[in-house]
Amino acid sequence: MLQIVNEWLLNWWVRYAVLTILLGIAFHLGFERPLPPLKRSLVYILLVLLAFPLVLLSYGLPMIGTLFVIILGLSVYRWRRPKIEKD
Repeated sequence: MLQIVNEWLLNWWVRYAVLTILLGIAFHLGFERPLPPLKRSLVYILLVLLAFPLVLLSYGLPMIGTLFVIILGLSVYRWRRPKIEKD
């Protein structure tokens, strides 16, 4: 199963799409502030364009796994934050 996933991620466009989606989720969970729609769309367009160097780095470094860990950590933080602020 893991070999099938690794072969699937060797395709450049699939890796680019996965990294872009994970970057968007990570940005939304941890760093997004309320912005007007035009500024928000500009930020996401730059995120899509600047994901290209990460795709090149992901062939030597574990970018996809790292983004999963970042998303998991930010999700836990966002889930726990209202409970911490109540105390």
